Amino acid sequence: MGGAQEDRRLNYLGVISLAEALESLIDDLEPGPWIEIGQPGAPPFQNGWGPGGVGGNAPAYRIVTLIGGGETIQLAGQMTGGAIGTVAWTMPAEARPSNLVAMGCASYGPPADVAGFVQVDGAGDVRPMVGATSIALEGCSYYR
Repeated sequence: MGGAQEDRRLNYLGVISLAEALESLIDDLEPGPWIEIGQPGAPPFQNGWGPGGVGGNAPAYRIVTLIGGGETIQLAGQMTGGAIGTVAWTMPAEARPSNLVAMGCASYGPPADVAGFVQVDGAGDVRPMVGATSIALEGCSYYR
């Protein structure tokens, strides 16, 4: 075999290999389950923080293992009730960052809807640092 006929065979085999590789990649990236804060077996809320907000789900996190090592911790849901600057909950050891991380977030309520940010420190303390009365965690994540 040679020339164009060989090139077609290599392309055909390359497509199969790529499809198999993508399937394997997707399997390897399947995230862990969502763990809802305040539920049995999950971290409890602290300092008056609890679930709530503008039509949101309760705060939760999950761990996504990355190919090549490391993990991403994803946050979701909304919380309300506590004071800005206080600890909302403490992440378990397997979900704590090695250093302080700060993530932008949305926040709603009096006095106005404003941009906010939440930080997670090496001890696992999740602390809204800027925002209004309801903090939205959708899209917040950090590398571990």
